[in-house]
Amino acid sequence: MIRFAIITVTYNAADCIERTVQSVLAQDYPAVDYLVVDGGSKDDTPAIISHYADRLTWWCSEPDRGIYDGMNKGIEQVYALSRKDGEERYVLMLNADDTFYSRTTLSEVAAYIAQQQDRPDVVAGSWMLHPEHGAYLNHPGDLSRLPHRYVLCHQATFVRSSVLHDNLFDLRYRLAGDFAQLSSLYLKGYRFAVCADIVICNMMLNVGATERHWRESVHEAFDVVRANGCYRWGAETWLLCRKGVVRLIKRLLPQSLSNALFAWLARHYKTM
Repeated sequence: MIRFAIITVTYNAADCIERTVQSVLAQDYPAVDYLVVDGGSKDDTPAIISHYADRLTWWCSEPDRGIYDGMNKGIEQVYALSRKDGEERYVLMLNADDTFYSRTTLSEVAAYIAQQQDRPDVVAGSWMLHPEHGAYLNHPGDLSRLPHRYVLCHQATFVRSSVLHDNLFDLRYRLAGDFAQLSSLYLKGYRFAVCADIVICNMMLNVGATERHWRESVHEAFDVVRANGCYRWGAETWLLCRKGVVRLIKRLLPQSLSNALFAWLARHYKTM
């Protein structure tokens, strides 16, 4: 049986961590390990996690060096489990406040993997994006573009535990470590499979670190693009300008008008 491991890394997320935990525990697939890595939260997050301790495979609450350090801790724990019982896991990073799209998500992914002639190293699905003005279904893009730009959603992408253990997150990145890792796996020739018909998660926008530090996120992403040898002159400036205009409009327009405008743009142009 295909086994999964879900890792949630969190910090001061008392307002949202419970719905993430519940969405994992509600999955109808039996072979799932769930690990929660808390960065030493100062709010009620540890108390909420501890309420579910008997249903978690492993959890901790201790200071770390950021979200990717927390993810690496979870990966090491999953790898130890795999070494102990000889069963490799497909690992998904489901962030605090994100949830599985349905209670059958893991069953659907397991069925898809079982149908593949060769077990893929990376399995990417679709995701439902939730900005403040609606909800929009997003599909994986052209994988050949992965070294150039985000075409996958990290929270909708499963990676073999052994592959992750050999390719831990680069802690030089604070916000673009997932892009760096996935693009590196592609460039190294690992086997990718895309199950675009399966919606993996609900991804909440405008609440995470990447959105709060959007300029730094863009700069980091283009550092990755440069490292991949795919940088195009002017692309970084254009993206910064576009994102800046979006935020200026949101500040100037009343929220009702702003939401209506960006809902229309999202429907017609997939522009966020």
